[in-house]
Amino acid sequence: GVLDARGGANGGAILLGDLGPLRRPDSLTLDRTARLLADGGTGSGGRIVALSDGEAAIEAAISARGAEGGGSVRTIAPTLGIGETASVAVGAGGDWLIGTADATLATGATAAPHAIDRLVITGTLDGGGDVAVAATGDIVAAQTLSWTGAGDLRLDADRDVMLGAAVTSGGAGDFTATAGRDLRLGAPVRATGAGAVALTARTGDISISGAGVAVSTASGA
Repeated sequence: GVLDARGGANGGAILLGDLGPLRRPDSLTLDRTARLLADGGTGSGGRIVALSDGEAAIEAAISARGAEGGGSVRTIAPTLGIGETASVAVGAGGDWLIGTADATLATGATAAPHAIDRLVITGTLDGGGDVAVAATGDIVAAQTLSWTGAGDLRLDADRDVMLGAAVTSGGAGDFTATAGRDLRLGAPVRATGAGAVALTARTGDISISGAGVAVSTASGA
């Protein structure tokens, strides 16, 4: 089905599970036939929110773009899966927040249950939108993250961040990873374009393991 909040100027709002002071739903499913549209016409993109107090499984096409500015998307649940048929387009200057307990960034048959598909993330970044993954537990980048668009990628975990596969920004997008405890690098982190890299372990250590693992930027930032 289609939820359509497109506007002639600015996009509207689609709020799923956002019940204000009331309790959020225990589960939310948006299958591959679902389309959530909050695009603006001559103005800015709208706002799309999908919340659950339990599980959320998202395979839908989500769009909140605008001619003059991007929109915002929020997908938040303690157990969150975003599958490979999903897409999230927020446009240049827009932002997508992924909030969950533990996040594994991977794709395909080898991905863990409730993984966040990495290609959906890089598709948003290549479209110029920023992506933030916020976890109350750990974040694991299990497969390569590579993009050439202007979007910034931010990983923020209350516990550990583990980068087990290469992260490469080939355009103007920045990469930031912040761990409440330890940040572990098992693969190279590179910004080969105009982007910057920032890695932070608030209370723990930044550790590097494996041959050829390094952090590098073309800009020196």
